[in-house]
Amino acid sequence: MKKLYFLVFLIYSPVSSSLEFENSLGVGIKYGGIFGYQANISEQKHNFRCAMGFFGYNCGYDYKLIENVSLGATTGVLSNLFSLAKYHSVNMTYHFSGEYTQGWNISLDAGMSRCSKDCLDDTDYTEDTEYSGFAAVSLGYSF
Repeated sequence: MKKLYFLVFLIYSPVSSSLEFENSLGVGIKYGGIFGYQANISEQKHNFRCAMGFFGYNCGYDYKLIENVSLGATTGVLSNLFSLAKYHSVNMTYHFSGEYTQGWNISLDAGMSRCSKDCLDDTDYTEDTEYSGFAAVSLGYSF
């Protein structure tokens, strides 16, 4: 059993040392709605994230293009009392500190959403449900 623990330690150790785990709080679609929490895993130029907010949740990926700018994609769900929207978007984020891991960032999202007609009677997405475009701004702080 000790050999198994040692083997797991040897395999896991190099992988975990190259990853950085961050937390963020923010407002906007990138943070799951009006206000939300985002967990990030970053490695060099790559950032994987999941967020949960008051009105939804999402997951996404960002790639750092230059020091302060990253380009990414997000997919998620937003809801209110009467409807549900699944969305997919691309985003461009400006990191004021130049890092994923610390400081303020602002993001502009553009994408497509598909809304159900009614959540109260558990209506699912049907052929008559239309896609619509949207643009959104998100503001957050990473720590």
